[in-house]
Amino acid sequence: MTKIGMPVPRDHYVVRTRLFSKLEQIRYSKAALIEGGAGTGKTTLVSSWFQQSGSGPVFWITLDEAFDHVIVFWNYVMEALKDLIGNDIQMQTVLKEHIQEEDMEQVLALLINRLYEAGECFLVLDNAQYIKNQKLLESLDFFVAHMPDSMHLILSGRKKPDIYLGTLAMEAKLFEIRPEELKLDGAEAAAFLKNTLQLSCKETTLSEMCRLAAGWVGGLQLLSLSVTKDGENIRKQKFSGSIIDKYMEREVLSSLTSKETEFLTVAGILGYFDEEVCGSLFEDFSFQQMIQGLLGKNVMLTILNEEKEIYCCHDILKEFFGRRFETLPESQKGKILRKASEVYLEKGDFGECLKYDIKRRDYTHAMQVIAQMEFAGEAITYLKQIPIERSAECPEFACQAFFYYYSNFEEETCEKIYRLIEEKMKYDQVYEAFSYIDLFLARSIQKRHNEILPLEETLNLPMGKMTMTITLIKNAYLLFIQDRVREAEAYLREADQYYQESANLYIGFFLYTTKCQMYEYTGKLSKAMEAYEASRPLMARLPNMKPSFFVGIAGVYIKQMELEKAGEALCQTKKYMQEKSGSILLAWKVTSLRLLVITGQYEEAREMLADIRNYSAAKLVHMGEELLLYYKAMPGDLVFEEFQKDYESTDLKETDYNSQILYALLLWEKGKEKEALELLERILAYARETGNKAAISQAGLMKARLLLHKEDKESIRIREAAMSEAVYYSFSENHRLPFWMVRDQWGQLLQKAGPLWKKQLSAKEQDFIRSLGTAGQNELLTLREREVLMEIKKGKTNKEIARDLCISLATVKSHLIHIYSKLGASNRLDAVNKMEDDDYL
Repeated sequence: MTKIGMPVPRDHYVVRTRLFSKLEQIRYSKAALIEGGAGTGKTTLVSSWFQQSGSGPVFWITLDEAFDHVIVFWNYVMEALKDLIGNDIQMQTVLKEHIQEEDMEQVLALLINRLYEAGECFLVLDNAQYIKNQKLLESLDFFVAHMPDSMHLILSGRKKPDIYLGTLAMEAKLFEIRPEELKLDGAEAAAFLKNTLQLSCKETTLSEMCRLAAGWVGGLQLLSLSVTKDGENIRKQKFSGSIIDKYMEREVLSSLTSKETEFLTVAGILGYFDEEVCGSLFEDFSFQQMIQGLLGKNVMLTILNEEKEIYCCHDILKEFFGRRFETLPESQKGKILRKASEVYLEKGDFGECLKYDIKRRDYTHAMQVIAQMEFAGEAITYLKQIPIERSAECPEFACQAFFYYYSNFEEETCEKIYRLIEEKMKYDQVYEAFSYIDLFLARSIQKRHNEILPLEETLNLPMGKMTMTITLIKNAYLLFIQDRVREAEAYLREADQYYQESANLYIGFFLYTTKCQMYEYTGKLSKAMEAYEASRPLMARLPNMKPSFFVGIAGVYIKQMELEKAGEALCQTKKYMQEKSGSILLAWKVTSLRLLVITGQYEEAREMLADIRNYSAAKLVHMGEELLLYYKAMPGDLVFEEFQKDYESTDLKETDYNSQILYALLLWEKGKEKEALELLERILAYARETGNKAAISQAGLMKARLLLHKEDKESIRIREAAMSEAVYYSFSENHRLPFWMVRDQWGQLLQKAGPLWKKQLSAKEQDFIRSLGTAGQNELLTLREREVLMEIKKGKTNKEIARDLCISLATVKSHLIHIYSKLGASNRLDAVNKMEDDDYL
């Protein structure tokens, strides 16, 4: 990275004693601001002070427009500091792979903690005027506020960046060098002309140059170019505004050969150049002869690396010759930019290559280069410069752009990209790999049955590793929601191989998240929790992923009836969730609805359901699990009539087992008992075939519930077999939610099954049943029902309970009905006594 490293002060630099003395204060300060216009000697002042004083270690970054992005900026800082912080793989990986613009503070905390261990150091940000991005400014505020006293930050530029340094100023840990202080005094100006530029002129001529430049170093250097050959006369000019351009045109260009002018016109747009770059851009060219000739004429070149002979033009030259470059014919400019892109690509400098691609609007090549970079921090700033309408031209880029914007919750942009990809799918198989990736978006209508490219064909597609892995994870998700879990696992194994090779944090997190969802859906809750625990360290290093993690694990807690943990996880989701995170917000609302119903907060649940239905993606037929819970609380709600219509108008392949179970209950309610039982049996048969433990438990218990009052031998056999199967597939996973669903009938089911049935169960299965509570008591009372019962014990009236628990009077009465039913109680006192007998309260 040529932007990293302190520029070499030119030979015979002026020792600016007064400012050097002031710079000594940086040893006792945390920050310094050096402000001055182009050519005022800021860079030379700081670099020569470090060389003169021997202070260090110093880490120097020369900024430009590409740095004005929070991810790009901190990646460069990380690269600059790598010798200081050592081989800290965790930190290097986090900062290298962090592609989310929010919550940089938690990522920077790793760097700051390491700096506390590293000892004294100096970080110079030259050209700090380029720092304008609000997120970047906020991250710098955080960094400055928390960096150790041993870190000394020097901000040098034409304009002070809008960083808050008030606290440091009040603590006397900040000092400034202002523009007027950078002016050379008479002695310094004379020393610069005589010793640094080595001009041999009369004292009167030198004095006149000093007077005209008025202390401006750049003015002295420009005037030196216009000294007449006899060294005695200069063309008098005062420097201000556009006059500099006129002076450059009239005086500076006249001192250059046509070949030198041609060289500087191109070099002025380059971030840096060396012999290799110049040899590719210019024909019949001697690099050494050109550089020595320009330095001999005191042309303002900056030495970036003396050993490797890497140079760049001073900002004054860049601005002047940059404007001159724009006057060239378009065909000539395009040819030069294309060559520049090619040569920097050959050097492996993707960032510099992309700069010229973007400048000449060669977005096709730019997208191909960005795709090779696979989310390197430097790629992000250029990725965002590609017009969205062009993004689908390169499949690798389209996939990575979708992934980037999705990770930053810019779902509207993701939708635009996907619509463009859809058009390409019609005639290009590579794009078919991205089909249905919009399922991850909140506004997308969820479809379960989608055509998935076979694994072998997917692996043979011409894709890079990053794009291939994203595709594999996406296909695995699509497969498991079709109950094709074994196939999904095969896709995830392939994706896991790439993750193990690359250790890419985002790939790892999405890989584990997909595993978690798959195992939760199939009732393999132990594996789901293992996957969540495996993803927890990644979540801690990817702050924006916290909402996804917490809302996901809340779902597992609910299935295990760990309601307090579920509530806490949902609180954490809301804490970290951003307003624009549409799909996460929808997931939070859906999961919150489940918890509201289970805890008896029915009015709040009704409001939440109405809110969820405003999402186009939230079709009732896809909300089977939530509506099953809701059915227990409000079976007469009109929403179930709508659900039935929605279900009957939907292809069966588009419904999951929860929706099918709910439909079976509605059929039973309408007297269609045979149809209901046949549907439940089909669900069970399919669940056994696909290994879906959750579906077996849920459908089996619902079947047992419907057969509760059937006393013929066959019904008893089927009922007890369903109960046994449900217990068998639930106890090892601590899957309690299906038993909560039949909590009003569970006690009666146990009583009718009798001791002989229980003896067939293993000891662990019997322990599991006891932990559920006898006759449907204890754990099968909801958290809200327990709260109401506690208030009853205190002797409160229904009105007082409603007021203190912030629920309606009707809700209190509804809770009482459920409490009496579950406990077999006849009144309030009886309910309290029964629970006290169990030491429950």
